[in-house]
Amino acid sequence: MAGTSLKRLSRFVAGLVGWGLLITLTPAFARDEIAMTMMFREGEAPEGQLALRIYREAFGRMGLTLVNVYLPPKRSSIEVETGNVDGELGRARDYASSHPNLVRVDESAMTLRVAAYAASPSIKLTSWDSFRNTEYRVEHRFGMQIPPSRLAGLVRHELLSSAPTSLSGLKKLAIDRSDVYIDFEDNVESLLKASDFPGRERINKVCILERVPIHAYLNKRRADLEPTLSAVLRQMKAEGLIDKYQKEVAAEFSAGKRQ
Repeated sequence: MAGTSLKRLSRFVAGLVGWGLLITLTPAFARDEIAMTMMFREGEAPEGQLALRIYREAFGRMGLTLVNVYLPPKRSSIEVETGNVDGELGRARDYASSHPNLVRVDESAMTLRVAAYAASPSIKLTSWDSFRNTEYRVEHRFGMQIPPSRLAGLVRHELLSSAPTSLSGLKKLAIDRSDVYIDFEDNVESLLKASDFPGRERINKVCILERVPIHAYLNKRRADLEPTLSAVLRQMKAEGLIDKYQKEVAAEFSAGKRQ
């Protein structure tokens, strides 16, 4: 059993090295640790830090220490489904439809708002369907699954692109290298307050496109954790703790303490 576990971990680490990704691992994850992937490193993006704060507390109440494993979205899906890590943080509810082998934690940790931003006052949008029959160059942050899914059939493929970071997407928007930028509202609003770049003052929120409940997903071998984790998240909401965390993270990013 121990040999099998070490071989599995060795393959996982080798894969990370191949992708140029570095994380800190002990020879094997301890029994009181739970390894969850996320597309953000420590200190990156408000939604990522909010998720970490929430789940560290939630798992802590269950006697588990959260180990955050940074992986790009596609690689994350592979590693969770093969059982090399225990689960994922920060996926939408409909992620389950394309990953039926994973167990969704039914209680969401938070709800995020997907917003559209533009630098030109002539751009008017009210919903995803507003993009139909337009020629807007639309960009979203890399790794977001909702924008390309919702815009399929509405925006021509050659007009749709992704930015490696939220800040790079906003900078391109400010100098008219794109017409619309889509990201989570909290992320963009924090960056607009904390960052300074040419044309920043031109950028305005056009509309909220969707409100998205964000869930954790578990590999099936950790499915037994789901009922307790959902109950803990509900209790944290009842205590007002998640609202408190959300305000704390927003204040930190708006003040420029994190980039």
